[in-house]
Amino acid sequence: MGEYRGHRLRRERRCRWSDTGTAGGSRMADAVHWDDAQDAKLREQYASCRTAPYLNTHVVGQYMDKHLLIPLLQNLKEQNDEKGHFKKEDLLRAQMDVISKTNMVEYEMEFYEKLTGKSDMPAEMAARRDKVLTDWTEFAGNCGNLIAIVDGEEGEEAPMVEMKAAGNFNAAYLQSNHEIGPDNIEALYYWAKFRFECGNYGEALNYLEAFRLLSTDPKGLQNAMWGKFSADMLMQSWEVAMEDVNRLKDMIDGRGESGGALNQLQQRTWLMHWGLFVFFNHPAGRAELIDLFLSERYLNTITTNCPHMLRYLCVAVITGKRRRNELKDLVKVVQTCKYMYSDPVTDFLECLYVDFNFEEAQKKLWECEQMLSMDFFLIGCQDEFLDAARRFIFETYCRIHQKIDIKKLAEQLNMRSEDAEHWLVNLVREARLDAKIDSEANHVLMTPNKPDIYQQVIDKTKSLSFRSYVLAKQLEGKQQQENHRGNRGGGAGYQKAQ
Repeated sequence: MGEYRGHRLRRERRCRWSDTGTAGGSRMADAVHWDDAQDAKLREQYASCRTAPYLNTHVVGQYMDKHLLIPLLQNLKEQNDEKGHFKKEDLLRAQMDVISKTNMVEYEMEFYEKLTGKSDMPAEMAARRDKVLTDWTEFAGNCGNLIAIVDGEEGEEAPMVEMKAAGNFNAAYLQSNHEIGPDNIEALYYWAKFRFECGNYGEALNYLEAFRLLSTDPKGLQNAMWGKFSADMLMQSWEVAMEDVNRLKDMIDGRGESGGALNQLQQRTWLMHWGLFVFFNHPAGRAELIDLFLSERYLNTITTNCPHMLRYLCVAVITGKRRRNELKDLVKVVQTCKYMYSDPVTDFLECLYVDFNFEEAQKKLWECEQMLSMDFFLIGCQDEFLDAARRFIFETYCRIHQKIDIKKLAEQLNMRSEDAEHWLVNLVREARLDAKIDSEANHVLMTPNKPDIYQQVIDKTKSLSFRSYVLAKQLEGKQQQENHRGNRGGGAGYQKAQ
């Protein structure tokens, strides 16, 4: 996100893994520094990248670390080779601009050669390369002997491993036996950040592990956790990255380093955006996404700061076969945020469950297919989404019809009549629907399913006792506060009378 500022170790004692200051007001710090003035420049410079249908990379990218933004832009390049939505020069320039904010100067030079056809490194780029080499020496020197303890000699086991096994890898032991003080431990964080910026994510993870074992600074530990999270994702360690999500969630929601409501809002926004890599690559990721996004605090974050995240929440709920009970709540959220954000997926839900407009839902389903094919995170679940969406259309259609023309339903589902009949047979069998298929008349006959009035009453009142308990506890707490204030007021009055 923010520019790395850790090379001034003596002047600036602590840099965040992702800086929070922006000139754009409501925006978070982002990988390519899109404040309001820069955003206007980028709109003009990368015009073709922003006119592609359903593309939201420039929106999601505002909340990503620059290293996480690199694979998103690489995906755009690969899609562009097939579909030709963008100017190649725009994509190359965008990739080079992001990489220029890192220490990967040689990698940046590759894009410079493709963009300009020149093989000589520009003076400005060469100066940054020299600075990286200078910073390398400075950062390593500030760590003292700590790097040798963490890394060890080539081909030999690192001393840190032996110390950890003996329970001696701690600040006190290193201080008394290796003359490693708090400044060296803090410098290890900057060294890990430096190696991360150079693209050595595996090395950065090793140094961050050592730092997290030695440091006792809550802010430093949380910043290091963000670094570990991003490095784990870039190393595609999805199991570990999912654990990082839960740890960061606890850190943000806890009282350790909250920094106020605004800081928590920012960090929750980052966590949801960065977590997209995990949620759509881990086997249980989409279920975790639903639990996180629909929790009260994160749902407030979506409606307040990033309504565009509804796209991913809607896809996760639609494709989650066991999560349909959240559908009603999701539709309410979609309606609430409609004035702020909408896309083919949110429109599809509204057409189907609010307007019951099946023709419009079918049109939106086609748009959803185009949108998912353009989205870095959703392209892998495109077929699963389309199948689940068709099931939703069919189930909703069946609730209000007793006899269904298969040919007409095929049109609604954007399928051939033969494919629709085969699909219906499988659906009726799998879902155990009370329906019969008349092949001669080409109809589906539905048995009316009357709602159970008793079950409706149970559903409406199942949380009533809990809500009553919460309300009673709130009233009790308020009454205690009032009594406490009254006692304090009475005591003050007594002393004044005396």
